[in-house]
Amino acid sequence: MFSKELQELDHNTVIYMIDELQDQLDETKGQLDEANATISEKDATIADLQLKIKALESRLSK
Repeated sequence: MFSKELQELDHNTVIYMIDELQDQLDETKGQLDEANATISEKDATIADLQLKIKALESRLSK
């Protein structure tokens, strides 16, 4: 009986730890999604600035 109670406690501890790790994973994924969105915005800004630079270079070379 004592052994079954310990086994149940161990099982519950494992389930709790898995839930905690899943929460951490979900939070990390959310942070990664935010970082990817920021990178995409900055990539778009860089592309826009590159177009403006090319246009200015073209005007200067005339």
